[in-house]
Amino acid sequence: MKKAKRTPRDRVREARYAVYRQHVMEAAEEVFSERGFADASMQEIGRRAGVSMGTIYSVFRSKEEVLQAILEQRGGEILELVRNVASKQGPATEALLELLREYVKFFSMHPAFLRMHLRLGAPWIHSPEDQAGRRAATWEEIQRLQASILKRAMEEGEVVEADPMLLARLLSAVNQTLLAHWVSDGMTRPTDALLTEVEHWVRRLLWKSRVEATPSAQRLTARPTGSTGSPAPREL
Repeated sequence: MKKAKRTPRDRVREARYAVYRQHVMEAAEEVFSERGFADASMQEIGRRAGVSMGTIYSVFRSKEEVLQAILEQRGGEILELVRNVASKQGPATEALLELLREYVKFFSMHPAFLRMHLRLGAPWIHSPEDQAGRRAATWEEIQRLQASILKRAMEEGEVVEADPMLLARLLSAVNQTLLAHWVSDGMTRPTDALLTEVEHWVRRLLWKSRVEATPSAQRLTARPTGSTGSPAPREL
């Protein structure tokens, strides 16, 4: 049976639907990042988006559905940048450093998504749970691609030898930890400084060659000391 031919009116309706859907998702991302998912409401999302409740419910049935749509879209965007880096030729360590730059660039361009994702409290080393399984499949491919880059780096003799999937999860954990630290500091540090810290800790954990601490990393780990080198006394 042939499908009914789409009319110009159908195309306009579909385009309007896509615009409203994206607009609501962007507003919801901000609300979730500020209030957390549990305390957010569809009414607040509608106010932030500047649309009626009839419009918002015409594109999403619930805030759970909005959240899943955001996570699927952003996850797909991250997967594409990882695919792009993993497909390039050249030394694997250069690909790994480029991947770190792409991660920092992506999250600095989408700060509301970063704050929202961190507030959800899910560790990035675990596969996400969703009924359709799409997010889990995306996460698994991202980890597999990271592991493939790390395996190449091992074969080139540049990084420590271990299970590539374990190292891929370690890479995700480092990213999440340092990005969370950046958010807790109010995102005041320039992204270049953030990238320097991310690169430092990844090199320190994964590279075979010893890496000296950068000034920014030293500030993160330094403890105040007295004149004898022992910890400075606490003020009462």
